[in-house]
Amino acid sequence: MPSGMYHIPMGKKKGDKKNDGKRHLPASRGDGPRDLTKLEENVCFMLIEGHSVADIAKAQYPGEDEVSKRKRKNMRGYIRRLAHDVVFQDAMGAAAKVESILGLGPAAHALNKKAAAGRVDAIKLLFESSGYYNPRVQHEHGGEIKITIRNAPRPERADEAYLGVNHAGDEIVDATVVEDA
Repeated sequence: MPSGMYHIPMGKKKGDKKNDGKRHLPASRGDGPRDLTKLEENVCFMLIEGHSVADIAKAQYPGEDEVSKRKRKNMRGYIRRLAHDVVFQDAMGAAAKVESILGLGPAAHALNKKAAAGRVDAIKLLFESSGYYNPRVQHEHGGEIKITIRNAPRPERADEAYLGVNHAGDEIVDATVVEDA
């Protein structure tokens, strides 16, 4: 064996029926999709609701005698091993996605209330999430704008009486005198 490499035993452990003796490889998907058992579904939903592994085991085996303690310990190990199951991971992902979707309405309502109260960060987030604003897009307008109007007649001089100017005698109609102090 070359130096620097680790020996990975590929033999079966006593009682190991999974992975055909390939203990160190991830769980295979099997022949086809399988359904979760009722216990696995309950564990999945309790984890999504925020319960810890210890809480789930305590709910399953609530007693304080030695048998219940041993069963809780076994249940905690079962749940941790269950977390490596691909089908269980898919179910957890789907349940988490549903919880996220259900939380969108209250979250959007809270964001609207914060933005309506004048919070600038909430206003920016609201505009960004609605698609009206994207801070990653630079709106640079380089170059020069030149407008030329050709063949347009000059406008006639209008009466400037509304400005307080009398062109007839060049006298000021309305003025305020300010004296130096």
